[in-house]
Amino acid sequence: MDYMDSGLRYTPKSDKDWDNSVQFLPASDNKKLEKKKGPGKVGAVIGVVIFAAVIALMTGLLVWHFHFRNDVRLKKMYSGSMRITNQVFEDAYEKSNSSEFKVLAKQVTSQLKAIYSKSPHLAKYYVGSTVQAFSEGSVIAYYLSEFKVPAGQEASVDKAMSTMEKLVDKEQRFMSRPANSLVLEDVISSEFLKYSEHTKTGKMGQIQSPGFPNSPYPPNTFIQWQLRADANHIIKLEFDTMNLEENCTNDFLKIYDSLVAIESRVMEEMCGYYSPSEPMTYLSSGNVMLVTMASNKEKNYPGFRAQVSQIRSGSKGTTCGGQLTGEKGTFTSPNFPNYYPPQTSCQWSIKENSKSCGKDYVEVNGKKLCGEKPDGTVTETSSGNTMSVVFSSDASYVDRGFNASYEAIDVKDPCPQQFQCRNQRCVRLALKCDGWNDCGDMSDELNCKCSTKHISCKNGLCKPMFWKCDGVDDCGDLTDEQNCGGCKTGQVTCKNAKCVSEKNRCDGTDNCGDGSDELDCGRSTDVSCSDLTYRCKNNVCISKVNPECDGTPDCDDGSDELNCGTSRCRPSYLVSDVLNASLSPSASSSPAGPNGCELPPTSGTATSCNTPAR
Repeated sequence: MDYMDSGLRYTPKSDKDWDNSVQFLPASDNKKLEKKKGPGKVGAVIGVVIFAAVIALMTGLLVWHFHFRNDVRLKKMYSGSMRITNQVFEDAYEKSNSSEFKVLAKQVTSQLKAIYSKSPHLAKYYVGSTVQAFSEGSVIAYYLSEFKVPAGQEASVDKAMSTMEKLVDKEQRFMSRPANSLVLEDVISSEFLKYSEHTKTGKMGQIQSPGFPNSPYPPNTFIQWQLRADANHIIKLEFDTMNLEENCTNDFLKIYDSLVAIESRVMEEMCGYYSPSEPMTYLSSGNVMLVTMASNKEKNYPGFRAQVSQIRSGSKGTTCGGQLTGEKGTFTSPNFPNYYPPQTSCQWSIKENSKSCGKDYVEVNGKKLCGEKPDGTVTETSSGNTMSVVFSSDASYVDRGFNASYEAIDVKDPCPQQFQCRNQRCVRLALKCDGWNDCGDMSDELNCKCSTKHISCKNGLCKPMFWKCDGVDDCGDLTDEQNCGGCKTGQVTCKNAKCVSEKNRCDGTDNCGDGSDELDCGRSTDVSCSDLTYRCKNNVCISKVNPECDGTPDCDDGSDELNCGTSRCRPSYLVSDVLNASLSPSASSSPAGPNGCELPPTSGTATSCNTPAR
């Protein structure tokens, strides 16, 4: 029996009755009971944007810190040259705008890129190359290559560039090279550094070789200093230290009277050591100047230091020429005793109250003088009471210039109570025939009648008696070394009094022990220079003592017979004496000129002669 089925059952009333009997309590505010909603769509978008900006900023900072911050790149330039052996030089290669130049230059730059690609250190930093010029032999190309090198990698690039020859050899042996590739030899490369300096009034600038004075200048380097001054000013370059390698083919410094390296505007090429006591000052012709320095891979020296300043054009020391009057006076080339500026022309007119010189010269009354001349050996006289002096220098290579004095003379007695030399100098009468070349042209020692206090040489010269038998051939013909006694017949007396056989003289062996038996043996190219030898103009020493003006050319270049004076000259009144002259060695391509001057004979007047340079 199911208890659930027994008993009374509960049957609810109909819905109608339920509705009438049930009452509902009032509810609270629905809005207050609803669940709060989150931010809207706009707020969500703003949040996403802010979050993305923060992420981007952090990412950018990290990228900059780990990549760009450490990728600072430096521009490095290298200049060099290469010989192209399978090309023949053409005149068109001299012009950079010619089609031939452009075609070959493009081929050179393409091959440089291929060479640099053989080195990992060069390939990834290489930017490009330009060809600056071509020259003969077969064809030599001069180029400039640019690299962008990360900071700290400079040394590795320098080391890679020092192996250019190996890289070229590697590229030349590459099997798949094009058939028209260039065949290269003698490839040279050096670092190219460029600086600039603009000097101002009252400002003293300074340029110096890298590392100076604490360390030697770097090897395989080419450096340029571009110097500028204000308008209407010129540049003054003054060296206080110069110590480079002695051989200018290895290390050298060049000064140009321009802002680029134009060989026709070279003022000076320098190498070796210059004492600070020697004046080393250069002036430009305009307001620009270029200084270049090149070094090879070995024997580097301390370098140089120079001061740079500007001078107003036309100021004292930069001008020359004018009217000179009075009985005596002096005048100099611009900037004397330092180097005169290029492209300079000066003219002096001197009033009382010829050889060919292609470049720099002093012209006196129409006669040009150039080259180097010893002090006091050049004297010019005028034919009247006026004299014109012109100084001129061209655009390249300068020198120390000259120092001259002038004096009015009596045409009837140009050397009162003095001896007149053939070169127009006046010396004291007591200096004639004293054994010394006081005139500078030996004219005071010719046609002499020697006193008992002098040795009478067979060649007509007089020499001091105390020079007799001193072991030195002072006469030039051994007269002063004859009949000296002490040695037997067939022997010669050495300077140290030792006697040796005449057969041993000039046999190439030092039999005397002091070398005196090997002196005066004629011309020789292997004679060591000493106090007992004579140095010719070409710096070759000969063993003959006092060979000057003895009528025999003992030097290969004949310099022992220069300045001897043999000509008679024209009448004149005014004398100009060049005390010290040194014009550019490249002033002429020929020797200094004939001895003396060829003019009609005169008598009873002052004379004028031109003594050529030694």
